Amino acid sequence: MAIKVDTNGDGIYDLDDDPLTPLPGLSDISGDTKPDVDLRIQGSSALISGVRFGGGILNAGTGNFNDFLGMQNSGTEYGFNSAITNDPSNPYLKTSTNFTHTILLSDIAITTINGVQYYDFRLDVNESNANPTTQQISLDSFQLYTSNSGTIGTLSALQAQNLVYDMDSGGDVSVLFTDAYSSGSGRSDLSVLVPVASFGGANPTTTYLYLYSAFGFAGTNFNTDATFEEWRTQNAVILHGVKFNDSSHLGVKDGNEVGVGGVTINLFEDTNGNGVLDGSDQILQTTTTDAQGNYTFYGVKT
Repeated sequence: MAIKVDTNGDGIYDLDDDPLTPLPGLSDISGDTKPDVDLRIQGSSALISGVRFGGGILNAGTGNFNDFLGMQNSGTEYGFNSAITNDPSNPYLKTSTNFTHTILLSDIAITTINGVQYYDFRLDVNESNANPTTQQISLDSFQLYTSNSGTIGTLSALQAQNLVYDMDSGGDVSVLFTDAYSSGSGRSDLSVLVPVASFGGANPTTTYLYLYSAFGFAGTNFNTDATFEEWRTQNAVILHGVKFNDSSHLGVKDGNEVGVGGVTINLFEDTNGNGVLDGSDQILQTTTTDAQGNYTFYGVKT
């Protein structure tokens, strides 16, 4: 298992640090006869069926998250985000809409690493034990579905939707991790980065995202303890703009000016603050204007 290094010196092992590595050799650490991916070491990471899983402290700041799936039970638990929170096939939900609700693709923050865009999911857990040896938990299922419906409420209905990603598609595994490194608000314990390209160009404003997960099935050392597990994404916005021929040189589009289609627009992180895309800046997203000059960027972190 490769270990991240705090390359940017911010005191946090985060997504700006060194890249995640391919899935290491698996072993049955938990003793449940299934192979395990061990992310209990601070900053450890792995690639599972094309999706990047990373453990340890992940910091985004208090109030910068949108929780959309909360679960709570002792021993084991499973469930998915839904606006319908009283169905027996989805029993362990935290039913407050502060924790559990439907979510559109356009609501999910996008993280760009080495030019690749990822939908960025974070998990905050609260295990009440005292150290990394006992304050641990297993993620035993992680599935992402898309749907045109925002009213999916039963597990059977969910499984009839479009399955985009299944952590176990390459073989049944458990991800072992701990929350011993991340006490305090604004921090998460696990990141899951799913390539935007996996969603096949689905319309972000009309496509609902459902996340199904299960915890605690790797054995008693990794059970849940009746506190909480909360899936979240960083707060994000949609940016709209228009590219037009500013014939009046006023800097605003007036009634006589037309939009320009087919123009490539880059959204970039201006790391040196000079207002110009240069070698030290990272392009976060790229799009092309439509026939009227309009363009949109989704999942822009606030």
